[in-house]
Amino acid sequence: MKIDYDVIVAGGGLAGMIAAQSAAFYSKQRLSILVIDRNPEPTVGKKTISGWICGDAVGKNTVQENCKDSN
Repeated sequence: MKIDYDVIVAGGGLAGMIAAQSAAFYSKQRLSILVIDRNPEPTVGKKTISGWICGDAVGKNTVQENCKDSN
């Protein structure tokens, strides 16, 4: 098993996959990239038991909670 990578992306969701694809594209496929996700291969990127949720990190409740924490 290879243990040396140029880029390691934590999370195989939309943002993680875009980051990995962008790194590959802009390096002209010269970087060794590893994407790790907490889920098994058929469900990579799945965030919750009920399914995939897009934009949950920028929802109103999350933003309000983060603003409270920073004060």
